[in-house]
Amino acid sequence: MTESKRKNILSLFKSPTCLLVMLGFALMFFYFQYLTMKNLPGYRDEMCVMGAGLNLSNIIFSITTSIMASIFIVGFYCVLKENRPDFKGLSFSGIGLLLGGMTVFCASCAFQVISIFGVAVGLHLFSEWNIWFKILSLALMSYGLYSINKQLKGTCSMCVE
Repeated sequence: MTESKRKNILSLFKSPTCLLVMLGFALMFFYFQYLTMKNLPGYRDEMCVMGAGLNLSNIIFSITTSIMASIFIVGFYCVLKENRPDFKGLSFSGIGLLLGGMTVFCASCAFQVISIFGVAVGLHLFSEWNIWFKILSLALMSYGLYSINKQLKGTCSMCVE
């Protein structure tokens, strides 16, 4: 086995370039989520209130998902450089980030144009059951990171030559 197949996701933190790119992506993702929490209506006491999504639990959740997404992006880039991509991890992490991003604001109030067409009931689930969507989001993103780690190590059954 070559040296490139023995590295894992933690080895990305040793490279200053990878670390700076991860930090940049994490700040970008967090800033976007911060703006949505601050400027869009949030869910508090069974009603939508402007800026109610800006609370400590949403901030911690946003920091966590931003860090996980940035590690995944840099890890996926490293896998692409080695020409061994498996897009399963990308799809799980992307869905997880999307689900998590929909829980930091009141989706049924923020997307009023969509609500006109009767989708408000589905969007209201993100506000009412947001803790379960957050858990599902973190689980999907964790699976994506696990998949990338396996690909970096070279132990992924679909990636082994």
